[in-house]
Amino acid sequence: LAGCSPATPVSRDEACASASPTPTSSRRELSEAEAAQNKAGLSALATAATAAPGLTISLVRSLDQRWLVTRLSGGVTQRVQLDRDGTTVLETTRGGVDGASARVAEQLRVQIDAAIATAQTAVTGALLSAEAHSRDGSAVWEVTIDNGSCRCSGNPEVVVLVDAANGQRIH
Repeated sequence: LAGCSPATPVSRDEACASASPTPTSSRRELSEAEAAQNKAGLSALATAATAAPGLTISLVRSLDQRWLVTRLSGGVTQRVQLDRDGTTVLETTRGGVDGASARVAEQLRVQIDAAIATAQTAVTGALLSAEAHSRDGSAVWEVTIDNGSCRCSGNPEVVVLVDAANGQRIH
């Protein structure tokens, strides 16, 4: 479907009624629910940082509306599960760090909250996740936002890629 590719935010009408290969961006005000979810995601990052030392490499909202924050520190991965508001730690688990995660973490110059802010300047909607990945040998933040577009394809999610070295949106 034209317009539903990552980092190409479009309105529902543009995606569903037009086959234009270069859709335009549509900005709107956040709903109260979206603003609350975004606030909860940022709260989850702050709460997890106090519960587990290290570098955050992912934030994911689960289907049951809880948050999962993954942090790396000294060869240990800590996964912190938080409530829907992001203010209460429900569980913390520890494990080893896989090589791919360690390599990506070494390349991170831009923190997760800055990557989220960059993505939210491009796409209006509710934060679903932000995860560090390797793309063509470079670290990127993949920020997923539910902006309500592309519902005709069954996928209202927009992925915005942010360069983890300089914080710029990747087009």
